[in-house]
Amino acid sequence: SIFLYLIQIHCYKDAKLMKLFPNII
Repeated sequence: SIFLYLIQIHCYKDAKLMKLFPNII
């Protein structure tokens, strides 16, 4: 479904940000 697809994209973006800014956590 498109809802799961959007969640997947959101999680992917969050993972990308965590790699770019590991010091925030």
